Amino acid sequence: MPTEITLTDVTTSSTLPPKSSHSSRHLLTSSLETAWYSKNLPPPSPTSPTPKHVITLTWSGSKTLVALGLMFQGGFVGKGGKLSYLNSSAPLSTVDPPLDIYSEYDGDYEPIDTWGEFEDTNDMQIIGVEEGGGEGEGIRIELDEGTDFYKRVIIYRVVCWEK
Repeated sequence: MPTEITLTDVTTSSTLPPKSSHSSRHLLTSSLETAWYSKNLPPPSPTSPTPKHVITLTWSGSKTLVALGLMFQGGFVGKGGKLSYLNSSAPLSTVDPPLDIYSEYDGDYEPIDTWGEFEDTNDMQIIGVEEGGGEGEGIRIELDEGTDFYKRVIIYRVVCWEK
């Protein structure tokens, strides 16, 4: 049976200006009273031709991720993306798509869509990564954009599971 991984640190590519309820640190809690609010995604530039929202999560020791849960605010949902492992002795290694998104995780589930096709809902959405293989000391989540006009993303909760 999968067990939840205790996350030790989080960094994000942006956070709305100082307000304690918008901090990326809230992704480490199970509270639904607070969330991480990204800034507007900037337009492409010579130094950043394809800007993305980036979330880096770390945990203690090397672990094999089997599922990742994201709870977005409806209307501010991530679109498109990539999931990579973090390793202290190696560069990022990409978990091979296609990854499936599920409505719940109990170790036996049916896919509801493919990576990048999150539903515009407040429900927890689970990405099964069992077929991706590998292990790491954390993960890097890249979201291509958000669904609102300014391409922002709001995430209330992130959960990682291991075998």
